[in-house]
Amino acid sequence: MAHGLTKAGIKYLTAIRNLDPEGRGIRSIALARKLNVSRPSVHIMVEKLAENGFLEKEYYGVIYLTSKGMKAADHYASQYTMD
Repeated sequence: MAHGLTKAGIKYLTAIRNLDPEGRGIRSIALARKLNVSRPSVHIMVEKLAENGFLEKEYYGVIYLTSKGMKAADHYASQYTMD
């Protein structure tokens, strides 16, 4: 299944999926902490993933997976397990 995602993109999508199993949305700071990366790094990747239709970001920073993003995250979840 080719989604045109980099390994980093897959890592972000699966982390969002794990942090937000009910689809209520998460804040970028929670994602930064989970992945142990900086907030600016999260911002850059979130913008890229949003441009490609994998997620949506509200003005106030809440991040949601789109159906496309959830499908990709589900596909890769077993390959990229998070603690």
